[in-house]
Amino acid sequence: MSFFREEGTIIGRKYKIANKIGSGSFGVVYKGINIRSNEDVAIKIESLNGKNKLLKNEAKICRHLTPYTGISSVKWYGVDGSNSYVVFDLLGVSLDTYMERLKKFSVKTSCLLGMQMIERVEYIHNKGILHRDIKPDNFLMGKSDPETLYVIDFGLSKNYIDRGKHIKQKDKKKMTGTVRYASINIHDGIEPSRRDDLISVGYMLIYFIKGFLPWQGLDAATKEAKYKKIGDVKRNTTIEELCRDLPLELKIFIEYCYGLEYSETPKYTLLYKLLEKIYNNEIRNVNNINLDWDIKSHDVTEVNLNEL
Repeated sequence: MSFFREEGTIIGRKYKIANKIGSGSFGVVYKGINIRSNEDVAIKIESLNGKNKLLKNEAKICRHLTPYTGISSVKWYGVDGSNSYVVFDLLGVSLDTYMERLKKFSVKTSCLLGMQMIERVEYIHNKGILHRDIKPDNFLMGKSDPETLYVIDFGLSKNYIDRGKHIKQKDKKKMTGTVRYASINIHDGIEPSRRDDLISVGYMLIYFIKGFLPWQGLDAATKEAKYKKIGDVKRNTTIEELCRDLPLELKIFIEYCYGLEYSETPKYTLLYKLLEKIYNNEIRNVNNINLDWDIKSHDVTEVNLNEL
């Protein structure tokens, strides 16, 4: 399938497609410009001929969630020819890009980001939505507000409230989201719930601080075999081993999330305060309270400034 659109193509009567700035398994992202206001935007494109048609769902959910600080607003959604399009505010650099450059984050920065993640996830959950693909690629810093963390990519998101009640647990489900950050529950075939979004946040924080997770870099002949191998390593890695040499509060964070029942409402404030405690302990020992990329070499801040 092809998502190619010639630079200069106009969609929605006012959005001009410019250069490609990202891609994934479900679509391609271009930088664009509103030719009426001269405002920079991000344009996500999905082929209507593809197997997965997620863009309409993403646009619907984002409209349900916005306006809200930390979620990019949908400016336009539509279909033209063999593609569907959604136009968003243009954001800054992803946490995945920063990890590629810095290899790991300080405990201080990880907790600053983690506290914002908890706020975003709590808000999304309170609106009746599960994200279901929490990972560093899906968190970006703002472009005009570079200390604000945004969560993106709601293509796999789903309502967990049906007729006023929490959906019932379903088993024997296929892998949902990104396997590196998926909970053991998901490996076991249990449909995701709120606890699983939060476990993914916990895994990300450990990844940020340590620079790796024990189940990274595993090889297998097939995707299914790799998923199984990763799941086996996760099951065989105790929380104590996973959190070794990390602040105790992170161990409590992971243990708490794994202790939640399928439909149980998480105590988001508890999780936020665990990270806040680590952060407060850290800033007593450092002079700089900024994010790591405010104090690292300048070229890091210039990496992919046009990234969605």
